[in-house]
Amino acid sequence: MVRSYKRKTTPTYDLETLKKAVDEVKTGKINSYQAAKKYNIPRMTICDRVNNKKGIVKESRGPPTVIDRENELKLANGLRVMEKYGFGLTSKETLDLVAVHVSENNYKTPFKNNRPGYDWFAAFKKRHNLSLKRPQAVEISRKVACDPFIVNEYFDTLDGVLSELNLKGRPDKIWNLDESSFGKDPERTKVVGARGCASTRTIASSGKDNVTILFTVNAIGDKLPPLIIHRGKNTWDQWLSDKGFENTSYAATKNGWIDAKVFEKYMLNTVLPRLSEDPPALLIFDGHSTHIQLKILKEAQKRGVTIIKLPSHASHLLQPLDLSVFKSMKNTWDAKLVHWQRLNVGTKLPKDEFSRLLGEVWRELDTKIIRNGFKKGGIYPFDRNVVADEKFDPESLKRFREHKTIPKQIQTLKKLSLAAVTQELSISKNPIAASSKLVLPNQEMKFDKSNDSKVIRIIEDRILAPSERVSFETLLL
Repeated sequence: MVRSYKRKTTPTYDLETLKKAVDEVKTGKINSYQAAKKYNIPRMTICDRVNNKKGIVKESRGPPTVIDRENELKLANGLRVMEKYGFGLTSKETLDLVAVHVSENNYKTPFKNNRPGYDWFAAFKKRHNLSLKRPQAVEISRKVACDPFIVNEYFDTLDGVLSELNLKGRPDKIWNLDESSFGKDPERTKVVGARGCASTRTIASSGKDNVTILFTVNAIGDKLPPLIIHRGKNTWDQWLSDKGFENTSYAATKNGWIDAKVFEKYMLNTVLPRLSEDPPALLIFDGHSTHIQLKILKEAQKRGVTIIKLPSHASHLLQPLDLSVFKSMKNTWDAKLVHWQRLNVGTKLPKDEFSRLLGEVWRELDTKIIRNGFKKGGIYPFDRNVVADEKFDPESLKRFREHKTIPKQIQTLKKLSLAAVTQELSISKNPIAASSKLVLPNQEMKFDKSNDSKVIRIIEDRILAPSERVSFETLLL
């Protein structure tokens, strides 16, 4: 298959012109010979449409696509939605998604194992004006010192969504979801001992047996039932506890970590039903829990729930559960484990007891701590300046501050028409020349009249036409 096929002949008319010609012949205003001459369209082309041998309007040339146009549009729009909120798919993930769709709907395709190849993908991108983008890389050294451009764009997105959904005064509709691991032996609790000597604690397990928990809270302190993920192949009734948190979900995975299937089930059965009870609602999370699937975003959209992804490597600065909740919970968790071990020396913590203790910790968590997490993250109340300057990469912060001054200078420039500049300079008896300079605050400007380009040049090789509307390419949208 030719990846970039180009039509050998180009029609001298468009569909609108053809439609006019056919209508005039059908109404008897002119005959087919006159229409062909008037509109420069082959006579037989007009006759075929008049006699209904061919349709007048065809949305695309060539044979029909393997996947019908309606579903292709849904897929393309879904990819745009995922990319908009930070969940952009790779080409491989996109093709895998199409393969699942083709298999589920029993399409007859020429694809091997129902999975399209990269030629189909190239044509699909062209049909729907899509492209592959390289996400902005973040060096390891900047995982802690994050990029102010990315954080600022995140707050732009958050501000826009909160305003669009009218949620700035509705903390009950703003939610955060995150995961954390809880050990089966105490790690944080300190004991009294002789100075200079290491202290030990007798435990029943290896000390490396951790359990992944997924938590969901909102900005007024409400809590959803958590998801507990143990290591194993199957879930068992023995894991449940009558004294655990009501409606707690359970799952088992090979390594005890969350995966796409488990995450999808928890979202569809627990999170989205609760958040959609009184739409609209907003869910914010870091996207690292698992690869969020298009199915989840489509279901969320259907239920009136908007999902926003936190910037990479910034959850320690922006994630409410990370900022306030987990530290307090794990301190309480360790204290309960120490107490349990004193009563059950040498006994390994059973899974039902794990559920009971976790339920106690989750119930006892003060709602003020949860609300404080949303405040620290600048989510509620909304505050884009919540991240201190010292948390940012110094070089990026310097560039960001420089760029923040540019829009103000541009607004000043837009008020200066070519005539105004000419008049100002003529009054001061300083005729316009290629070397003339116009100095504005903090910015050296040059006016260049060469070749009648009417371009104001900003030093540092940034060129702006006075008639152009200046916009900056966003990172999240």
